[in-house]
Amino acid sequence: MRIGILTLDWPPHGGGMSRFCCETFAELAKRGHTVTALSWHRAQSSVEGIRVEPILNGDLSTDRSALRRFDGDVDLWHAWEFGYGGLAHLTSRPMIVTVHGNDLMRPKAYYRFTRTPALHRLAPRLSKPRWQARLCKPGLKRVTCFTPNSSNTEKLLRRSWPNCRRIEVVPCGVGDQFFQRHERHDGPPRLLTVCSLSTLRRRKNVTGVIKALARLRHEFAFRYDVCGDGDMIDELRDFVTRLEMEDRVCLHGSVEDERLAEFYRAADLFVLAPYEREDDVEGFGIVYLEANAAGTPCLAVRTGGIEDAVRDGISGFFAASPEPADLADALRRFLSGKVRLDPDAARDWAGQHRYPNIVDRLEAVYQSLLA
Repeated sequence: MRIGILTLDWPPHGGGMSRFCCETFAELAKRGHTVTALSWHRAQSSVEGIRVEPILNGDLSTDRSALRRFDGDVDLWHAWEFGYGGLAHLTSRPMIVTVHGNDLMRPKAYYRFTRTPALHRLAPRLSKPRWQARLCKPGLKRVTCFTPNSSNTEKLLRRSWPNCRRIEVVPCGVGDQFFQRHERHDGPPRLLTVCSLSTLRRRKNVTGVIKALARLRHEFAFRYDVCGDGDMIDELRDFVTRLEMEDRVCLHGSVEDERLAEFYRAADLFVLAPYEREDDVEGFGIVYLEANAAGTPCLAVRTGGIEDAVRDGISGFFAASPEPADLADALRRFLSGKVRLDPDAARDWAGQHRYPNIVDRLEAVYQSLLA
């Protein structure tokens, strides 16, 4: 097959969605498919077998010309951002649209009208979901298949766009580089969080975890590592200092993949307990699988698509809520030994999400559309 991708999530962009995108199509290229990625202006040709064209800017009013330019070179299009589904009416090829959750509420690609000054001034208003639904309606009606990344994202999709022609849930994957043996160590239990520390991502709730641990510091010994960068990191360091938790909490900032793998295999428990907001949800949670691949269980909450990523009692367990008191109760159960999970079972769960398994499902969708 000749597959065309429309995506703004491509290296050197970091984060789970960029990794998910890149590794998914790298696996398709390994299988002999011809893959062309139309992406943002700094996109790099970093994957063998994938042709990268850095020509998109996230404005549907201008990016439509890129789709038309390459339309004759592909058998089908795969839009990695929901907004690009708004261009499906411009091609006779099948259009598959991946939906991550948040892109239903805050689209990355939408009609910005950068070449139409009068309309461009209205772009902040036009980016609202109800306006984009109107502007993109001709294209979205022509989308051949939507592939949400979780059952929760599917519910959000059906609620916001009930006239979908076909929906196939395709979960996120985890790369081979994260599969490793869990590292036994002496000393206090090690807890780990990996996430963006951005003011736009306060729902990740790192402060809530730190508050919960502050309640437990006189009951248990532990170390809490936080890997991730963003404009909140100085604020969090001040917060840790105010709570006098500097000897327990370490903010490492951004770490390279090799060191990140070390953190995963050394951790006794991975913790990520985000809030769900009206316009901001956890679509899936690839980091849970990355931790499980190292045999590390997870503590999570039942929100967004996390219940698809974490298997209760097998790969992790759940707190009653993301509030500090409930997180403290859940952490107490783990630190006291009341909760014990098998590293091999967690790793087997992650193994079900290796990219070859995920791409088998996606490839079957492609083949059915082209049959």
